Order: sequence, then C-alpha cells, then structure tokens
Amino acid sequence: MPKRMPERRGHRISSKTRGGGIGAKLGVYDDVFLCLSPGEPWLEHGIVEHRYKELCPAAYLEMIDRWGHVSQGPRRYSVTAFLTRAWSQLARDGILATKLGPATGLYQHNGSILYWAIPPGPEAHRIRTWADFAADIGLSPDVWTIPE
Repeated sequence: MPKRMPERRGHRISSKTRGGGIGAKLGVYDDVFLCLSPGEPWLEHGIVEHRYKELCPAAYLEMIDRWGHVSQGPRRYSVTAFLTRAWSQLARDGILATKLGPATGLYQHNGSILYWAIPPGPEAHRIRTWADFAADIGLSPDVWTIPE
C-alpha cells in the first residue's frame, strides 16, 4: 500500500473507470488522489507525476520498465503519456479536474501540458508549475530522476 502524503485524502472511484488493464492493476486510478490535496492550486503534470513516483515507486518502476520516460530519450510512448491518458479518463468521468496550461522545465518543448486538481478545481489563475515546484525542493526542473 502506498504511503500517503501529509494532508492527502483517499478517494474512491467508480467501478466504470477502474475497469481492468494495467492502470487498474497498478492502482493509478486510485493513487493519483494520494498526490493531490483540496485547496491546492492547479498542479502541472510534472508535480503530480513526481509525487506519484515518490509515493508509489514499485508501480512507477514497473511503468518505467514497460514504457520508459521521455527523459531517457525519444520514444513512441512513455510513463507520462500513460499517466496522462489514465488520469484524463478520471477527468472525463468528473472525479478529477484538469486544464491546459504552460509546460515548464523538462516538458517546456510541448508548449502546453495538463494541470490537475481535486474537482471542481481552483480558480483558473491559481497554478503551480513544475519549474517552481522543482526549484522549491532543490531539483532541476530540466532533469527527471528515475527511482532505483
């Protein structure tokens, strides 16, 4: 069972979203809610993925082994793409909020990227970028570390 970040809450999702497949097996539909807290601003995808890899390292490493990460070089599919797709399904189901915003750091080449929040989501101007978050915790926003 992944450890919970301080002030994070558990969340139950619909059986419709959970379905089957690798996402359900790894818990990505449930565990994203361990990475978000009510009242936070919109969080750039890199923040949520970083929290996820810290809280769920075994699942994250399984995804790295399966698809790799864009920080390891160009690829057709990646952990980031997988998580974005899974979490976007939660947003379509109305149990996770998402919006498009500026991409920063490692992802700035995309121009824009998804931001995540607990529904209904904060005011549109309240965003936290990966670059600011990484700098605050002493990481380079242009480097992505893979857990061992």
